[in-house]
Amino acid sequence: ILSPTLFTRYIFNLSGFENKAMKKLRPFLQGGAGLTYMEENRPGRDRDATDFLINIGAGVDFPLDDSISIGTRMLVNLIPGEVLDQRVYFNWEILSVRYSW
Repeated sequence: ILSPTLFTRYIFNLSGFENKAMKKLRPFLQGGAGLTYMEENRPGRDRDATDFLINIGAGVDFPLDDSISIGTRMLVNLIPGEVLDQRVYFNWEILSVRYSW
């Protein structure tokens, strides 16, 4: 599966919390659109396909300093036109490391 997308995020501001760790958390909602390409190792002619993709998800980032943060993100990927008998797939980035410059 290869699914390049363009997305936008809404980041919630938790600066009003008293707890220092909670103040630093950056929870977000995300939505995007792109294309998805799937290839399956199966007999026959229809072994790969490409179609439009919409994804929605949520996650949280925790800044370690001004340029590095760790986080996690879950996405539900919707394929309106169906690719190789698939209309929905889920992915979870259990641990991500982000470097901002």
